[in-house]
Amino acid sequence: MLSLSTAKKAGTILFSNVITTTGQALLLIGLARWMDKELLGEVFKVFLIYKTAILLGNLGFNDNPYYFIPKLQTRQYGKFFLQSVWILLLAGLATGVLAALAFQFYVGRLWISLIFIPIITIELASSMTPDFLIAVGRVRESSVFNVFFSVLYVVMALAACLTGNDPIARLTYAILLYGVLRAVATALLMYSYRSSSEALPTGMLRQQLDFGIPLGLSTINYRINKQVDNYVVAGFFNSVTFAEYTVGSWEIPMLLKIPYSITTAYLTKYAAWFDQRNLVELHKKWLAVSEKIILILIPVASFFLIFAQEVIHGLFGSRYQEAVVVFQIFTLTLFTRVSSYTGLLKAMGDTKYVMQNSFQLLALNLVFTLAGVQLLGLYGAPIGTLTANLVTLVFALKRLGKHLNQPISRLLPYAFHLKVSLLSLTLAGALKYAAMFSYTEEWLTLAISVPLYLTLFVVTGSWFQLIGKDDREYILSIFKSRRARHA
Repeated sequence: MLSLSTAKKAGTILFSNVITTTGQALLLIGLARWMDKELLGEVFKVFLIYKTAILLGNLGFNDNPYYFIPKLQTRQYGKFFLQSVWILLLAGLATGVLAALAFQFYVGRLWISLIFIPIITIELASSMTPDFLIAVGRVRESSVFNVFFSVLYVVMALAACLTGNDPIARLTYAILLYGVLRAVATALLMYSYRSSSEALPTGMLRQQLDFGIPLGLSTINYRINKQVDNYVVAGFFNSVTFAEYTVGSWEIPMLLKIPYSITTAYLTKYAAWFDQRNLVELHKKWLAVSEKIILILIPVASFFLIFAQEVIHGLFGSRYQEAVVVFQIFTLTLFTRVSSYTGLLKAMGDTKYVMQNSFQLLALNLVFTLAGVQLLGLYGAPIGTLTANLVTLVFALKRLGKHLNQPISRLLPYAFHLKVSLLSLTLAGALKYAAMFSYTEEWLTLAISVPLYLTLFVVTGSWFQLIGKDDREYILSIFKSRRARHA
């Protein structure tokens, strides 16, 4: 049975990430429902450049604490964080200038473009804060930080975009204020480490850069990869179709946080086991964690796949009809994301392969998406992305197999995955079939089906012995963990 204390830690991280991504989803929903599609496209360009610049300047430093904190003394934490902030400030200044050039090209407003230089510089300085807090054991503080600023960001962005006559200018000033407040909060949180400034081990800066830069490049590639299909669709289709595709490629972001959040809670343990060459224990825990993720992720993904029309129409409105199929295709990728494969590779220190894998994914996605659009039209883009993800997943599993001395056939609980998938799809399909004869509104069908589906899954899953007592205790501890006083 997996540690419930670690499950609580995973639950706190998951809760924080779900709130963050739910906020981002609400922002997308609000803008899609209330803004003109043409203007919405301009706002999406601002978000795209801004977020890409943050990822570009981050240099993979969000993952640094999980790898280095277990190797440091407590009295060195403050020095480590301060050194990281200085690196991120310099990186932010450089990427801020690049972002300003991109804004000038796409937006064409010099003053707005220049403001994004301090915006990106300031925000990057605090970008590592939540992950640092998790790595040093202050999970609750990290969760509060993430939740508060996620809600603040959504409120400020919505208010800026939906009021006044110049949403882009108002959005720019709102993001600047958000970054300043976030930086002040970071300074207050880190004040407690003012005395933990013992010198770092010799060569730590070099090690951070060697570890972080490949991750930074891979992060950039993964980010561009998530947008490649959007760029292709924007080039081949009109703005209205692009808006449909953007809504459909929403990809249920809060679900993607499940494997990431749970794996994150175990990264320091994975790194320690790998350093000690305790591969048997590492492999055993990896499989156990994967099963827990499957029990949470697959049933929800199955429901979204079957009830895609009700979800899209209920959230974004009935005018987004083509988005339904796009959404279903992207939901299929969730069935492969039952673990954070690159997360484990990072814990093993294999960041150079993570970078290589990201280049492979980017290249394959571009090729398959272009071919898919040419052959199948709009739906060829998500099919191309799905295909690229499947191919690179095989590559990643091969690499993990070499590190763990295990064949691909033993790297994941495939039989368990298949059983849970069949049960989930069968139950969701049966409910969908029954709903066809109810003649109720789509939102009402969704509201009735969700609790009924979850109840049926728990009952039948327990009946078929897919869900045991320890599974229920572990999952309940995750979702109750936000009430726990200590992670």
